[in-house]
Amino acid sequence: MLLVIFMVSVIRFFKKASIRGKKEIVGPPYIEIQMMTLMPELAERNNKDPNAFYLLPSSGVLVTLLSEEGPAAAAGIRRGDTITQVNGQTITTVERVQNIVADSIVGSSLQFKIKRGDRVLKIKVRTAQLPNG
Repeated sequence: MLLVIFMVSVIRFFKKASIRGKKEIVGPPYIEIQMMTLMPELAERNNKDPNAFYLLPSSGVLVTLLSEEGPAAAAGIRRGDTITQVNGQTITTVERVQNIVADSIVGSSLQFKIKRGDRVLKIKVRTAQLPNG
């Protein structure tokens, strides 16, 4: 599944690059986070585990891991944040976030609306170029 999503991202990027007449080849945009679709049932099950961090029963996408050097961390997104919107579009699945990032351009700024505990934050994340292998 992840390989399919990555390939879709690459194909979209090269289509956009050729439309703009770019000569150089650059990788697809990324923000370097791992995430999972959050459902109220998952939050409830997670909250019964005394070793897990507390999740508010809500929908959205939970940030489960991110690189300290990645664009998302640099912008202020943290592990445990719940992504509810990107660029004003409601987020209910991981695939939705991946598609929005894939449809963006390297260096563009994406507006994330996240829940962190009982707070709602807006964080701008600048996409970066996916490093080569």
